Amino acid sequence: MNETVAVAPSSASKNYLFAYQPILDRNQTVVAQEFLYRRQRESGAQIDCPTEATATVIINAFAQYGVSEFLKRRKAFVNVGEDLLLSDMITLLPRSQVVIELLETNPVSQELVDRCHKLKAMGFSFALDDFVNVDYYEPILDVADFVKVDLLQVGPDQLADTVRRLKRWPVQLLAEKVETADDFARCKELGFELFQGYHFARPAPVVGKRADPARMAVLDLLGKLNRDLDDQRLEQIFKENIGLYLNLLRLVNSAAFASHAKITSIRHAIIILGRRQLTRWLQLLLFTLEDRGDCPSALFETAARRGRFMELVVESLAGFVPRKLDQAYMAGVLSMADALLLEPMDKLVAKLSLTDEVSLALTARKGLFGQLLLLCSALEGADFDAAADLAEQLNVDFDQVMKAQDQALAWVCQLGGGSPGPAA
Repeated sequence: MNETVAVAPSSASKNYLFAYQPILDRNQTVVAQEFLYRRQRESGAQIDCPTEATATVIINAFAQYGVSEFLKRRKAFVNVGEDLLLSDMITLLPRSQVVIELLETNPVSQELVDRCHKLKAMGFSFALDDFVNVDYYEPILDVADFVKVDLLQVGPDQLADTVRRLKRWPVQLLAEKVETADDFARCKELGFELFQGYHFARPAPVVGKRADPARMAVLDLLGKLNRDLDDQRLEQIFKENIGLYLNLLRLVNSAAFASHAKITSIRHAIIILGRRQLTRWLQLLLFTLEDRGDCPSALFETAARRGRFMELVVESLAGFVPRKLDQAYMAGVLSMADALLLEPMDKLVAKLSLTDEVSLALTARKGLFGQLLLLCSALEGADFDAAADLAEQLNVDFDQVMKAQDQALAWVCQLGGGSPGPAA
């Protein structure tokens, strides 16, 4: 049974910014998230006890709907400083769901080692962050469950030696800053089990490789829907493409679909869902045509989260127009389509008959939706300064941005059904 934490809201929470970065397994399935946080640049609040404030912020964040939904299925990796680690406040965290990341700035003292052993006996898991030197960390490797190796700090020759030496301990190796397909392949060969990095959100196109025909069929259908294809012809297209037919039925009958009635045919889907929702499911279907089963890919999760996040932020804007919601959602989801389909964004946009506002957002990051996509990227990269500036330009309170981020994360967890976290 998962532990739950109930904490009264704290004013300190309003002074912090949050971001989430996915952790993937060898199949490129998202199995955990790193939970990043930082104090806002400007705040009138005076915090007398930074350690207590930080602990309260983390606990309150985990009590939010989005993060609590996420924690039902996966672990959260959380950076923890020495002060908080030695404080009794840390024992309030959900120990079966949190992996405590020991920062490289924490000195490996006997006091730290003893404290980690005590917390380990209480059920906590540990990861060593930005691991470089085996000799330096050796006193604490017995308590570690994960070791995070930054590829930008450890060269290829040193990497192989580091992995060889770490095999003396029963730790899972996590490669950070995986930027290219070559990085990923090399780390897999060396025995890394978990991975983080931009490569998984923007894979480099392979020369001579063609996009999956099934995905291109979905893209073609989306373009026809945007040109008001009639229902009879729409149903006929699905019947002619049995793979598309079955995949859409599977998707709309997922746990995230709110109707009590199961969708039994495409005609039934058109009637029950309506064209607006059918179009949304098709956009997501682009990212679920995978060979790896039902586990959501990193691209799927990023695309779905962006779409829902942008929709929620637009809904919070003063004087928003309802039709903007669908456009915001579409811009968010399709912003990852070029990485998925291995085709330049301008060529994809030309096939879809999109509005000028959505097209401009996807190709040039201009306009309202373009700014929201920049906000998505800033949060995904934990660039809090850029995110704060963009929120100010959009005249959106950052509390609302954080709330939308958590709600979008929860929605994606429901949509994908979740996947088991890494073993600790």
